[in-house]
Amino acid sequence: MPKKKTLHLFGAGNLLAKAAELGFENNLRVVVRTSKRLFNPNCLWVQKVKNLQVPIFVENSLEKVMRRGSPVKKGDIGFSFGAPWIFKKTWLKKWNKNIYNMHNRLLPQHRGAGGASWLILMKDKKNATTIHKINEGIDAGNIIFQEKYFLPKGLLNPKTIDLFSEKKAETLLTKNFYKILQGKVKQFSQKINNATYWPRINTKIHGWINWNWSLQDIEIFCRAFGDPYAGAKTLFGKNTLTIHEVIIRKNK
Repeated sequence: MPKKKTLHLFGAGNLLAKAAELGFENNLRVVVRTSKRLFNPNCLWVQKVKNLQVPIFVENSLEKVMRRGSPVKKGDIGFSFGAPWIFKKTWLKKWNKNIYNMHNRLLPQHRGAGGASWLILMKDKKNATTIHKINEGIDAGNIIFQEKYFLPKGLLNPKTIDLFSEKKAETLLTKNFYKILQGKVKQFSQKINNATYWPRINTKIHGWINWNWSLQDIEIFCRAFGDPYAGAKTLFGKNTLTIHEVIIRKNK
């Protein structure tokens, strides 16, 4: 009797929990590896994974976390959902190119972990859910599935954009999961000339308002650092104020 394949999941979030559920439904052994920064035992995704009796291993380094749980075997599949690690060439060889990443942005134009804040700042309504193979670059591997769409009106902060994108991603993942398991996927390389990288934004460092900006730009900036983040900041006397939303009222 052939041994069970293992689905190795890296990262965090509801999409990772969905992948664990899909792996369980397809008779795979499932193991989750994440970092201390991403792990919160009270998060919904953690509870979903634990309900499936899937082990979760938490370490800050990829080297340490890979020492725990099932080792990578021939035929195993890897899937990353916001994993904090850069996967090196020597490590990737273990997977025989059978490791993937889900990126809820349009590639190759939106590589990196900058997230929805950049979309708001750039006034960009174009988005996509992308599943691609992992290589040594950041979000640079060959694309196997991608669904492009426009963000509807009313998604005013990063949280609402991410929730909408997550629903799109769950549909794409569920629809194509079995194809990925079977290796029945086409792939196409990303056009390097179109590639841009948007780094992670730190609210404490980058969230300060410049009052020389136009009122419209200030409104956009505050939304970009709004829910679920701490809000844009400004000084008022000796106090620091946080602003999540700006309402522009026109004079009559």
